[in-house]
Amino acid sequence: MTRRVMNLGHIVAQNGRRLAAHPAFIWGDLTLSWADLDAEVSALAAGLRARGIGKGDRILVHSKNCDAMFVSMFATFRIGAVWVPTNFRLLPDEVAYLSTSSGAKAFLCHGDFSDHAAAVAKAAPAPEFTWRIGPGAFGEDEVGAVIARHRGERVADVAVEHDDPCWFFFTSGTTGRSKAAVLTHGQMGFVITNHLCDLVPGTTEADCSLVVAPLSHGAGVHQLMLAARGAASILLPTERFDIDEAWRLIARHRVTSLFTVPTILKMLVEHPAVEQHDHSSLRYVIYAGAPMYREDQKRALATLGSVLVQYFGLGEVTGNITVLPPSLHFVEDGPHARVGSCGYARTAMQVNALSPARMAQTYFAKAASAATRAVIQITDMKIANPNPDFFSYTMSKHALASTIAMLAKGARTPQDRVYGIAPGAILASHDQSEDETELSHRMNLLGRKTGADEIARAALFLATGTLASGQSLFIDSGQHLLDQPRDVIWLARELAAAERSA
Repeated sequence: MTRRVMNLGHIVAQNGRRLAAHPAFIWGDLTLSWADLDAEVSALAAGLRARGIGKGDRILVHSKNCDAMFVSMFATFRIGAVWVPTNFRLLPDEVAYLSTSSGAKAFLCHGDFSDHAAAVAKAAPAPEFTWRIGPGAFGEDEVGAVIARHRGERVADVAVEHDDPCWFFFTSGTTGRSKAAVLTHGQMGFVITNHLCDLVPGTTEADCSLVVAPLSHGAGVHQLMLAARGAASILLPTERFDIDEAWRLIARHRVTSLFTVPTILKMLVEHPAVEQHDHSSLRYVIYAGAPMYREDQKRALATLGSVLVQYFGLGEVTGNITVLPPSLHFVEDGPHARVGSCGYARTAMQVNALSPARMAQTYFAKAASAATRAVIQITDMKIANPNPDFFSYTMSKHALASTIAMLAKGARTPQDRVYGIAPGAILASHDQSEDETELSHRMNLLGRKTGADEIARAALFLATGTLASGQSLFIDSGQHLLDQPRDVIWLARELAAAERSA
């Protein structure tokens, strides 16, 4: 049975034929039609191929949002290579780490990041070549010049199978070094279909979306999905988040969808410009990445109307877990309002909370060691100090914690032991500032920061089997002994705001 699937680069080729003159990409004074974009994708693909890049090779891209970054995604897909975009706010040594860990063969780097280019060049192993994006003084070539030289060359989509990788989707690094989820052509074909079904149903080439987040992460997935329906992507003119300009562009282009996070949505709704520009064209304002204050949610609904869409997920599955559509967002509280809910399972998705328990059972059934066989589940201090924030996450950790005692009591031999480690706030969460992180990490009984090394030592201790099976260790400097009404992210943010205004 064939495992052949559509190469994601075909999205642009198809639109180039079907919607040749229709806008595909708008950035300031630059407008690319789908025919223009398809030609640029083929030209860059031809240049990369001439430089020795082929199927399976990794192309590291460190850039602000721009046309070259957008083109690089589809050009990479077209030749069967793997797109490895980074967050442009990362430090040079962090990008160098991503280069070596991904095995990058080529590096496309924005001209503003010469220090990053130098760090990557010194890495071992280093990419075979660096091409600059835009003005600058480094790199063996410039992406725009490569496209110009190869303009008119036609590159066909390389044949790909379901599990052929297309994108190394790096996490934000809040739990240590960034880790890459390997996204494949087949998986992303499903993601596109799922997003179109659950997040922006009814989308066509008549729609368009404003990009207010880096294309290297979730916004890139969102724009890829919209491209599949021929909808145009519109970038802010600079990397600065200009809220007045955002609302001006929404009114000018009759933008129908946004992909954002709760903090940015709050800023958009509270800015005076929201009342100065027409935003009646908006049909879907999608927020993800974190829960949203109920009062902020109410204000957004009162200001924008019934257009909010929340989705919950993980980078590894690009958000395809649950959705809370506009029809389940209510301005007024009541029994019908889904306060604290992340919605229901996405189309063709089944939420499975049994995996950790099944994995433990399988391990005990098959582990060959006659010595202690220990399973250590990572829960959270929220199992003893719950609050309404991150509702589904906390619910899942409570479910996981309950399996520890049950598995321990059901163990077949004394050597089979099940433990839990319940950490508190250790690393920066979501979009915290440095000040907020420092404050939140000391919101515990001892007023000190808990180190990741303490978790490691606790795991080594539990692995010896000294403690009775079924027990959990709280590694949180006593945070679980407090009664905190909100997650420390929000408590720290409120405290930091109060200190700034004092």
